[in-house]
Amino acid sequence: MKSELARVLRFETRRVSREMRGRTNASVNADAANLARAAAARLRSPEATLAELAVRLVTTKWVVRQRLRRVTREAAR
Repeated sequence: MKSELARVLRFETRRVSREMRGRTNASVNADAANLARAAAARLRSPEATLAELAVRLVTTKWVVRQRLRRVTREAAR
């Protein structure tokens, strides 16, 4: 009985770990893609306002500003 419980606990621990790793990877990938989109939009249209970039990226000015700030910080490293 004890070994069965231990086996189930090990299985659940691995399952939860894989699920969390998958969610983390998906989140990181989404962030990277969003940053790349914002940077590419700025490179294609350096004269565009944040509002114009937001319309092109189907998001808000605040999100565009935050993404561009993050890209700038990463580039400075």
